Amino acid sequence: MKYITILFLLLTITSTFSFAQWEQLGTDEGLPSYSLKVNTVGTVNENVIISTVSDGLYLSEDNGATWRRPSGNYPADAYFNGSATLNGKIFAGSAWNGIGVFMSADKGETWDTLNNGLNDGSLGITANTILGAHNGILFLGASKFYISNDEGANWQVSSSGLPVNGAPWAVAYDGTNYYCSYKKVYSSIDGLNWTIVDNTDLPFTAIIDLISIGDNLIAVSQNTGIYYSTDNGNSWSEVNGFSENDFSSVRDLLLWNGEIYAATAGRVYHSTDEGLTWSLLASNRHSTERLNNSKRYIILFICGTKHINIR
Repeated sequence: MKYITILFLLLTITSTFSFAQWEQLGTDEGLPSYSLKVNTVGTVNENVIISTVSDGLYLSEDNGATWRRPSGNYPADAYFNGSATLNGKIFAGSAWNGIGVFMSADKGETWDTLNNGLNDGSLGITANTILGAHNGILFLGASKFYISNDEGANWQVSSSGLPVNGAPWAVAYDGTNYYCSYKKVYSSIDGLNWTIVDNTDLPFTAIIDLISIGDNLIAVSQNTGIYYSTDNGNSWSEVNGFSENDFSSVRDLLLWNGEIYAATAGRVYHSTDEGLTWSLLASNRHSTERLNNSKRYIILFICGTKHINIR
């Protein structure tokens, strides 16, 4: 994975959605450098946790205003790769081989590793990415696609009906079906057995993000834009409201409080009708890479140039 230098900004969300005030975080607030290579952010309860490429972990209990090191045992050189919260625990994938999944049950102060079932023969335990937690199931992308039904204590391969090699880019859940994406979208009722949905209207390229909202599925097709389906993926249509250049440069989606935000190469778009139509929300001279949320904030990661999995 390419290292990404990210300058992150904090945007306060109010009931009226005032997006004019931006606050830059950095050395004065406890981070050693404005140019840290931050690769993953995660939230659990009121804590925000970031992992950096070169300088380990930092925690914030005030939504990013100040930062500190964890007080307990933690992997000093942790290079997390995606995160998810389940039953008060936070899980993070590892970008290094031979480790497994990082887990903290105390809001990021101490960490353990979980890898039972992740050994892939001669490949061993490979680098992996947490793809999310849905309906009590953790989803993990590594050399193969794995799921865990017991909070990461044990992992099993989920491959029936899926492409032979690799793991999906994204996983979504609509309350009945699970969906995952490669260059096509697949559905499952148990997270183990998958069936391809009709992808005729989707471009044949990596589906780098996938979310479910209401009766709709929203898919981001790499370098070709956002598409929506109102019939469980059986047909797809382009969304409306993006400029031509922005439509082809969508990098990430955030679902927050029943609304959707989309980060493009230079702007942020917003949808209030479950992804059917979009309007320009904000723009920035930098390139918006990833979005993540806590209860009161949206954290926008700026200056990245490549999609990475952060949940």
